[in-house]
Amino acid sequence: MTHVPYRDPDDLEASQRERLIDPWREHFGYVSLFRKVLLHDPDTLAAWDRYYRGVMTDGEDISGAEKEIAFVVAAAVDDCPYCIANHGEWLVEEHGYSMAEFERLVVGEFEGFTDRERAVATVAEQLARDPSGVTGEHLRSLREVGFDDSDIVELFVAICTLLSASALMQGLDVDPGDADRDLAAYAPDGR
Repeated sequence: MTHVPYRDPDDLEASQRERLIDPWREHFGYVSLFRKVLLHDPDTLAAWDRYYRGVMTDGEDISGAEKEIAFVVAAAVDDCPYCIANHGEWLVEEHGYSMAEFERLVVGEFEGFTDRERAVATVAEQLARDPSGVTGEHLRSLREVGFDDSDIVELFVAICTLLSASALMQGLDVDPGDADRDLAAYAPDGR
């Protein structure tokens, strides 16, 4: 059980629900556990939404799918079951990757992916494991597949955003098994 109870979105004032929950529910068909935790502080959730949309939208040069690859890899390194399951579901269901590809990303096996996907995954793995271990070779691998300095910063911000959310979810002991949808296929331990 999570250290802070999930807040029921239906308990919000109508204006808050319309702003913070209804668009999410209409788009995805559910309310994530991340949102149910942040509903304890609606102003923070609103600020997170603005920030997250800016970070996660398809960029001119970095796709949402590439960011999800980075998220899955970073979540696996950071050992966040909820983040792995939630972003694994998005990678497979929203971006069309196979379960086998998702599972390979989780265990750090990047062969069989495109050069660009491998570069993104390798950098995400290193940044999550030890940010001070990012080397010129990591950046060179990104540049060789079309990243410029702006793209590199955008990717790093996306990865660090996941790591921030991961710390929150792990610190509050959010379990993918508590979701209103079945995330067991994507959870590393089948929860």
